[in-house]
Amino acid sequence: AIHAVFLLASPGKPLEEVMLDRIERDLGDSEKSREILEEQRRRLREIRDSSADFLVIDGRRTFVGGMRERLRHDPIAALKRVSCGIVILQGAEDREVGPDNAERLAEAGKNAIVGRFDSLDHGFRKDGAPDLDFLDFLARTAGKVLAK
Repeated sequence: AIHAVFLLASPGKPLEEVMLDRIERDLGDSEKSREILEEQRRRLREIRDSSADFLVIDGRRTFVGGMRERLRHDPIAALKRVSCGIVILQGAEDREVGPDNAERLAEAGKNAIVGRFDSLDHGFRKDGAPDLDFLDFLARTAGKVLAK
């Protein structure tokens, strides 16, 4: 039996949206970047909607079966089906998955515990080093949740 689900720096939206947000953030706002973003959006849609495990991308036969399943996964819908305890942990300085994702996930889950850690990044590090307070919180929370 599953006693708990732990989500560490998890996106509260489908991977396709996460990827497009990152591309948009990294490229900035210009005519060329909008063209690139639209091309990536088209490619991701093609992969997501395909039933084939291989597609020709940039002239190469490329395995897309695993990516297709990841693009189709909706974390909010999945959490709504979870009946055990949910622990959502998020670094406040996470540039990959913003703190608003933790709130979105918590709203979808039942009995969710949210731990937000000031000054920690996506890997729950502070200034590049593991944060001992985070690791202590994780251990204590895991013990409590799994003891139920």
